[in-house]
Amino acid sequence: MTSDHDKFQHAEQAEQLSAELYAELAKRFSGDSDLFRRLEAEELQHLQRVRMIRSRYNRERGVFDAITLDVEGLRTAVDKAQTKLAALRSGQELTLEQAKRWMLELEEALASAHADALIRTRDLALSQFFSQLAQQDKAHAELLTLSLEADPA
Repeated sequence: MTSDHDKFQHAEQAEQLSAELYAELAKRFSGDSDLFRRLEAEELQHLQRVRMIRSRYNRERGVFDAITLDVEGLRTAVDKAQTKLAALRSGQELTLEQAKRWMLELEEALASAHADALIRTRDLALSQFFSQLAQQDKAHAELLTLSLEADPA
């Protein structure tokens, strides 16, 4: 069973790792750094929102007891992000197209995980929060898709 502390840990990790991945890609692909920096900034905003809602729930005793939050999808997305970040930092060769496809896959996984989390929670505010994150992840996926279509390899 997931502890109170862990219920948002995976959501935080997912946003932090996504931001770090985008930062690494901005360094590596200077021609597309605007796209990657924009997405990095948005992931950092998501991270701050996760921390704010986590803080709210930590302050309100007993609220966690009423929350059923399945974090398996987020845990899987975090594992993928950690693997990708380690590969980038170890110098793995990657084309711009591959990098965008990597991030597209991750954004789609996060959108799915956030959507799954909102379906499984009974708390309205938390459900709305995960719905917004899922929508934002989908918007990131759309941006990456448009970028791939505009600049085919």
